[in-house]
Amino acid sequence: MGMPIAFALCITGFLGIMYTIDFSAAITQLGLVPYSTVSRYIMSIIPLFTFMGSLVFNSGIVMDLYKVANKWLGVLPGGLAIGTIAGCTGFGAVSGSAVAAVGLMTETTLPEMLRYRYSPGLASGCIAAGATLGILVPPSGPMVVYGILSEASIGKLLIAGIIPGILLAVFYALIVYIRCRLNPELGPRGDSTTIRDKVYSLASIWPAILLAGAVIGGIWGGIFTPIEAAGVGSFLSLALCLMKKKLNRKNLLEALISSIRSSAMIFSMFIGAQLFSYFLNTTRAPQAIGQYMANLQVPPSVIIIGIMAIYFIYGCVMDEAGLMMISLPIFLPIIKALGFDVIVFGVLVIVVMGAGMFMPPIGLNCFIIANIAEKKYGISLSTIYRGVLPFCIANITLILLLIFFPSIALFLPSLM
Repeated sequence: MGMPIAFALCITGFLGIMYTIDFSAAITQLGLVPYSTVSRYIMSIIPLFTFMGSLVFNSGIVMDLYKVANKWLGVLPGGLAIGTIAGCTGFGAVSGSAVAAVGLMTETTLPEMLRYRYSPGLASGCIAAGATLGILVPPSGPMVVYGILSEASIGKLLIAGIIPGILLAVFYALIVYIRCRLNPELGPRGDSTTIRDKVYSLASIWPAILLAGAVIGGIWGGIFTPIEAAGVGSFLSLALCLMKKKLNRKNLLEALISSIRSSAMIFSMFIGAQLFSYFLNTTRAPQAIGQYMANLQVPPSVIIIGIMAIYFIYGCVMDEAGLMMISLPIFLPIIKALGFDVIVFGVLVIVVMGAGMFMPPIGLNCFIIANIAEKKYGISLSTIYRGVLPFCIANITLILLLIFFPSIALFLPSLM
């Protein structure tokens, strides 16, 4: 009906508590939950990572990553599209934002691919799919949200997304390569460069390597906690922007306001989610459903696939944070009753919701691209939808691999 998710959760939770207990209990929770939710130390990770992503957006790091990727991969069939996917992966590793990635890549890489006579569907499709890598590889905002809601280790969750994120990027690149190899007109080869040029080009991406290495390496190596990593990442992003002379008063103010707005929205949803979760717990319904499903005479993998199908459908029409806050109080007891690893389930949820971000009939990323590309280049929404469909194969493949081989996600966290 158009009501913000935070208020929908709050009203449902309040009325539910009033119905299952009484009005006094509902008022008490409404008074206690907001402060007890947002005053937790762990919540400071959200504005810090958001601020870091906003600074990276203005730093020019992403374009450097894209140029280097093109020098190394551009000569392949569909090389510019593969370079775009590589650039999206790099941007995800230093910002964690899918929406920022799709907007920036559309403005910068789409004109380049069209100049080389790439198919508009392939060019826009690789951007829409590639941008979702930002919510899988660390620092991932949705992973942090999942960690807070599930009370799983945020550090392990962030690290668990690395191998699946790299695998998904490789799958996307393979889809582009195979399609362009079979039909070269979809994505002609780019300009070839010498080994010397390739090697020298790597010097321009040291800021991205420093930033990603500090955040990811610091968490994985136990040098600092995820919250401290967010602080270090924000500080390094600020320093890099100053060094590259990309920071002025306007950019800094925009980054701060963007961080405040995003954090306020997420904090409000957390308050609603806590009330909603408290109401559900009073009914004992999630635990009863979990026990019922655990006793079904079907393999746990069948139930997991069913839950993923639900996330896939709703991921097309809802943002990832809101969807998790509504669904996890219901699904987590089921997952725990089945004995399925909570860390792996978190990675699965992010992969599925990533697919929802570019899949018809909605697909937020497709709308963002169409908003930019339709007027400038005449690329319609239907063309973008046709372009993204092949990339869905990669997400489905990765989901099945994670369900049947969970060690893919658990290998790196086991070394922490």
